[in-house]
Parts: sequence; structure tokens; C-alpha cells
Amino acid sequence: MGVKKPKMLNPKASVNKMCRLFDKTKQAYYKQTNTIDKSMVKDEKAEAIAEKVKYMKKKLPMLGGRKIRYLLARRKINVGRDTLFDILRENRLLVMRKRKYARTTQSKHWLKKHNDIFNCTLIEKPEQAFVSDITYIRIKDDFSYLSLITDAYSKRIMGSSLSQNLTREGPLKALNEALQNRIYKHPLMHHSDRGF
Repeated sequence: MGVKKPKMLNPKASVNKMCRLFDKTKQAYYKQTNTIDKSMVKDEKAEAIAEKVKYMKKKLPMLGGRKIRYLLARRKINVGRDTLFDILRENRLLVMRKRKYARTTQSKHWLKKHNDIFNCTLIEKPEQAFVSDITYIRIKDDFSYLSLITDAYSKRIMGSSLSQNLTREGPLKALNEALQNRIYKHPLMHHSDRGF
């Protein structure tokens, strides 16, 4: 991977003459030349590493960055972790993680969708409106679903239920608990999103 020094335009002109002509020092000339050399070596090394990684990934497409670095080191190719990840990123060789998430709302359904009167209502007292929501909790490789009923005024959780699936039993259990925990008997609005 030897890099040739850039050729002078006029081979008869010395470095001293050229530096004086452009009002530069010899030190500045050699510093610039070395910088060009180093960047060219760096680019060539990065290209060589990228080619080796592409070859590895033909056999093992899901090979991750840490394992690649280990395999390169075994072949006496030493490269820093951050530099390697930069090379992999530039050449689109990183394995992208698939995020696993749970979908808790299905808004596109055939059931009747009621108008949203909650956002037009001024909440002035406790237990005037309950808000329900479902969130998921990751447990190892699976999910559990937490149904919550919250008082819109005080933000107090009035009812909750943890279940292993998204059937209606979880939200209904949370709603029944919230209704049993009521203190006041004035009319109550129950708000949820449009999903089921």
C-alpha cells in the first residue's frame, strides 16, 4: 500500500524555488504532502477493510461489528472500534436491529366511532372524566399489557389491570375497579382513544 508522492509540474524546479514562488515554507510543503499521504493511506486501508467485511458478510450476513473486529484482529488487521464502525456505516455494512414492539391500538375498524367531546370539555373537578389507556411492558421476549384508568383532573390512577393479551377483559377489569374506587356520584365521562 505504498503511496507515491505527488509529481512536481516542473521537474527542474526545486522545492526551495517552488516554495519561494508561492510564498510558502518548505515545512508547510512537507506537512501538506504528509497529510495527503496519510489520508490516502487511510482511505486505502478503509477500502481494504470494507472489501474484507463484504467477503465475510457473504457467508455470514448477520455478522455484527464486534465479531467483525475480532475476526479482523485474528487476521492481523488492527483497527479501532470507532473507526471500524465508521467504515461499516459508510459502506452500509452494519446490521440494523429490528425493534420489536407491541401494537396496542387498532384505529381502522368497522365499529362506530363516536365524536370526541372530551377535548371540548373543561375539566374542573375530580371524577368528572376518566381517561383509559393501554401500554405494553416487555418481559423477556414477550409482552404483558397494562390497562389504566386515570382521573383526568387529579391524574390519580383509579383502576388498573395487567394481562397477557389484548382481549377486552383487561380494560373492563380496570374500568370496574375505577368505578368501585369512586367517591363522588356526579356524572362521569369516560374517554379512550378510537381503537379497540
